[in-house]
Amino acid sequence: MFTMLVSIEVLPDFTDPFIEITLQNVLNSRQEAGVVHFDFYQDTENPTSFKLLEVYRQEDDRTEHQKTEHFKLWKSTVAPWMASERTRVFLANLCTENEDVEQ
Repeated sequence: MFTMLVSIEVLPDFTDPFIEITLQNVLNSRQEAGVVHFDFYQDTENPTSFKLLEVYRQEDDRTEHQKTEHFKLWKSTVAPWMASERTRVFLANLCTENEDVEQ
């Protein structure tokens, strides 16, 4: 598995359109064969701060994702809406088995 956490800060005036186009990107990305998980989060204390948690079967699948039309459209559309450069952190999963967790 190849996991990446993307942090994005958008300008306040673009929060709603950012959410809209990112949801489109997420839904399309989830249809890709190499995508295991593709989740979209908004900070509850800072509504202009977002995270994308992307889990791919292998690193090459991330490269293939970046070639898709939905990703290219997302990237070119949101670029002027960002308050700062997006950042990426690559993660290693240290516990690969799902365990039942009481909620």
